[in-house]
Amino acid sequence: MPSPPPSSPPAAPSGWTSPAARRAPAGFTDHFDAVIGGADWPVKSADPDPADPRALLVTLAEPVVGNRTGTARGSADIRYDGQGGLTAADGDPVGAFLSSGPNHSTHELSTEWADEVGPDNALPEYPRPQLTREKWLSLNGRWQFAAAEKGEAPPVGKTLAERILVPYPVESRLSGLQRHEDRMWYRRTFTVPRDWRIGTAKRLRLNFGAVDWRAEVYVNGVRVAGHEGGYDKFSADVTDALKPGRAQELIVGVYDPTDAADGENPPLGKQRLDPSGIWYTPSSGIWQTVWMEPVARDHVDSLKLIPDVPGERLGVEAKGIRDGVPVRATAYEGRRKVATASGRTGGPLTLRIHDPRLWSPDDPSCTGWRSPPAPTASAATSACAPSPSRTSTGCRARSSTGNPSS
Repeated sequence: MPSPPPSSPPAAPSGWTSPAARRAPAGFTDHFDAVIGGADWPVKSADPDPADPRALLVTLAEPVVGNRTGTARGSADIRYDGQGGLTAADGDPVGAFLSSGPNHSTHELSTEWADEVGPDNALPEYPRPQLTREKWLSLNGRWQFAAAEKGEAPPVGKTLAERILVPYPVESRLSGLQRHEDRMWYRRTFTVPRDWRIGTAKRLRLNFGAVDWRAEVYVNGVRVAGHEGGYDKFSADVTDALKPGRAQELIVGVYDPTDAADGENPPLGKQRLDPSGIWYTPSSGIWQTVWMEPVARDHVDSLKLIPDVPGERLGVEAKGIRDGVPVRATAYEGRRKVATASGRTGGPLTLRIHDPRLWSPDDPSCTGWRSPPAPTASAATSACAPSPSRTSTGCRARSSTGNPSS
């Protein structure tokens, strides 16, 4: 029997018996093969089972990955080639045989840091390398959770029975649930810091790094966003849904049928509801950081950066903001300002950078720092360009956009 046990003990042919003291012949294990879930597995030992003279105990050199209930998909096959000197009680040689059974292993893969993850440190770092802002608040941590039914109304004002650790897929061990749901509800409350001055000087932006697959977002019962796509980020301005002077309620409804026969079969790569062989366990629900940040009424959502290495220029175009807003872009090398351009949104700005220091494997210096803020706000991003003599790319300069309403 493999250890952890992936199957029932492999049975030798009927009629073979062995007393508990009997040992397998030398080199016996060289004649055994273990195939678990379609993959070859190293055999450590094979010995007669003291409790059952008709069976062998086969111990594997590495644990077999299963699940916490011992019901993982896939089979466990043990093959004997008939050449190992195994004999029956009457001395006759035992021929080749195959024993097969289900995977009953409860062993799960985890890193040495998995047990250190909890509500207070679930991906605590700032989630976005571009357009960083000083003020932000992570909404990762313990959320309420419940399975949902098609057509079900959002559970506004209701406490959900289960708890899930966001932002880990519902199927993952770190989520605390470790099962698949086609439809699900997430719920939590949050409080907006007073010094953000939301509603007067600023707007509140709610960001999702990724939710697989279809998501609907509600704040205080008001639908503020809908999104399809399990791999890309999305955001919403939730200012008008906020209620003054109290905790705010956030609900996220998720639908992810993966490869269900009656589902819509969204892009899923190798994810399958039956993850065996080459197929992977799905990654449903919220699986990237959720955070909020104060922004100006006119603010940049993204930047389009176009390096022109031969021309020693960098094109910068601010996205997600109405046309005609004044904008300034400044490029830095280290702390040294190397170029500045001003203009208005709706068209690109051109930064002329004399003799730029380009990234290469021999000089991969990507430095980080705080760009000088604009009068009321700032955002920073990275401009990347490869050395003409290299095939790899990377970043070497910093660019910031800012104006009184950036």
